Amino acid sequence: MRILTAITFTFSTLAGTPGTVVSSQDGTGAAAQFDAPRGVAVDRAGNVYVADTRNNSVRKISSSGEVVTLAGTPGTEGRGDGTGAAARFNEPFGVAVDDAGTVYVADASNNAIGKSPPPASSRLWPAAALPVPATAPVRRHASTNRAASRLTSTAPSTWPTTTTT
Repeated sequence: MRILTAITFTFSTLAGTPGTVVSSQDGTGAAAQFDAPRGVAVDRAGNVYVADTRNNSVRKISSSGEVVTLAGTPGTEGRGDGTGAAARFNEPFGVAVDDAGTVYVADASNNAIGKSPPPASSRLWPAAALPVPATAPVRRHASTNRAASRLTSTAPSTWPTTTTT
């Protein structure tokens, strides 16, 4: 039998203002505002992705603490694939990010999973080298009896296209 000694964790606010702030505001630290943030995920570069449920958007907190809206339009619910603010969610609840930088969103009230392609092909650049831009398109797989169509990456032309060594 082993005895486990309790570990004390000290929590601090990464972004947002604790209390009753119910709005959406991009910014750094306490200047940022959320409305019912739910699921979070962290990528290899230390960026935190947040399902901002009542704002119907997905937010990204950079490793320096800057909050930006990655996808969706705060306060506008809906369902639809799109890039950046054109993407529509209805109460996104969970978020995950894989090693390639692909962001997945559990869009609870739409009963769908959103997917944003990685920032660039992993054959060209390591995922940690590039942030997921606010213009990353979001596409969905719905729960159906049919196979979902294959999703493809449509990286903006401003991303590097040469290989690294």
